[in-house]
Amino acid sequence: MISFLGRLLVCGLLLGWSAPLTAATTAEPSAPPVVDTPTEGENEFVNTIDRTHERISRTVVGPARWLDAFFADERVEEEASDTRLRFRLSTLTTEEDALQVKVRPRLHLDLPLLSERLHLLVTGDSDDADLSTTHLGEFRHSPAERTEERSSLSLRYFLSAKARRNISLRAGVRLSSGVPYLFFEPRYRQTFRLEEPWILRLTQRFIAESDGDLEARTRLDLERPLSPSLFFRTTAQGSWYNDEPGYFYYLNLTLYQPLSRNRVLQYGWSNALATRPTHVLEEIQLRITYRQRLWRDWLYGEVAPFLSFPREHDYRITPGLFLQLELIFGEFPPLRKPAPTSSRILRDRSPPPGGA
Repeated sequence: MISFLGRLLVCGLLLGWSAPLTAATTAEPSAPPVVDTPTEGENEFVNTIDRTHERISRTVVGPARWLDAFFADERVEEEASDTRLRFRLSTLTTEEDALQVKVRPRLHLDLPLLSERLHLLVTGDSDDADLSTTHLGEFRHSPAERTEERSSLSLRYFLSAKARRNISLRAGVRLSSGVPYLFFEPRYRQTFRLEEPWILRLTQRFIAESDGDLEARTRLDLERPLSPSLFFRTTAQGSWYNDEPGYFYYLNLTLYQPLSRNRVLQYGWSNALATRPTHVLEEIQLRITYRQRLWRDWLYGEVAPFLSFPREHDYRITPGLFLQLELIFGEFPPLRKPAPTSSRILRDRSPPPGGA
């Protein structure tokens, strides 16, 4: 009996719900069936969104990658999958310090047997021993043994090599004062697209050596184009060493001004700080870097006058000059692509000196 009443109740509810629909159907002409095919206006709207996204991505990401490639920056060097040999001849001089000269070779060999995931690296200098004024604070204030000459032979395997995420493992042998050490280095890079046109990039590296040394390096880059001819980047970078007290970190503000596809100006303000033995500002540096492509895509020159205010000299003004000549053998794909979508650069379609 209960089962019968339940079925009757369900039938009544269904009839009640269908009655208004039946009345509406008889009162009005039948409507055409709804089809999920987008209209012409909707198609145009979707295409507009796609074009806008592509344009913003090209405007924001394109200039950053092109500028990093033009300056042969680590951000591009560490993730490029092409075969190339690079030589850098650098000199650095200040009123207080003696002239420093370095010749730094770096071979990056792509091994095609593993779908461009495995790379062979041969370097003639420590990853830290960069005389570039961009890294002057780290070069001058990191522990001395971290910046000495250390050649290395290693393999890097990419677990993920995407635009937004890059994960790699590197292992090899490093020579320090003629003594070999094994090392292992995982690297992680993630790019976040914040509110347009801001881009945030996190890079984390851990380095373990067979002699017991451990290092952790963290870098945050926040960047955006300011105008068709200006690109801004702020960088926070920190280093921790298991055998050194404190934490070494650097805050850099950089403004790029491309003059053409062959010449770029870079304005920099760097701050080197440390938490040992107390939290102190080690040095402030103001610089202007002029970099030019001298011949085709493989010869570059760089001139960078700067003013330093080191704590060890009571923050007195210390002028200096950085010079660099760089030769690249092989291909560097980011520079083969068009320059950033800056109207000022795109108007300059002149080929590199010596031809395209």
